[in-house]
Amino acid sequence: MDDPSSQVYAEIWAERVKQDAQWGGPAHDDTLNRHDWIKIIDRFRYRMIGSKTPERQRENFLQIAAVAVAAIESLDRKELNNPGG
Repeated sequence: MDDPSSQVYAEIWAERVKQDAQWGGPAHDDTLNRHDWIKIIDRFRYRMIGSKTPERQRENFLQIAAVAVAAIESLDRKELNNPGG
C-alpha cells in the first residue's frame, strides 16, 4: 500500500518546480529575506478567504507549502554559505 502522504509531497514538489520556473529558482529566492517570505505566504493565505471550493483551498495550501519549502531551502543555502552569520 502506498503512503497517502507521498502523493501530497509529490504535488508540493511539482508546485516548487512550477514556482522555480516562474520566478527564477534559487537565484531569485536567495534575494529574499524572512519578511519577504512572510509576505508571500500571507498573499496565499489571504487568497484562502475567497476560496469557496475544497479544490481551490487545497491548491492554496499546496502553494503555501511549496513557498515554505522554498524559504527553508533558501535559508539553508544562505546558512551554508555564511555559517555563523
